Amino acid sequence: MLILGPLPLHMFLGREALGPSISLALVFLYVFVYHPTLVGLRLLDKHVITKADFTKTYIPFWNHRYFSQTFF
Repeated sequence: MLILGPLPLHMFLGREALGPSISLALVFLYVFVYHPTLVGLRLLDKHVITKADFTKTYIPFWNHRYFSQTFF
């Protein structure tokens, strides 16, 4: 819920209240900061990755190898 929950909220607020430029900024913030941080913390909590690998979660598509451990 924490991983996918904010995305529909961003899309709704972008259409209704904030405008397209702020909505786009929020989507970029979600994709490049919020989601990798949550995935990294979740993988650390499950002892799948080490603290040294936490910064690698910000590399695009690096988290896909841990998809099943992240979402299931």
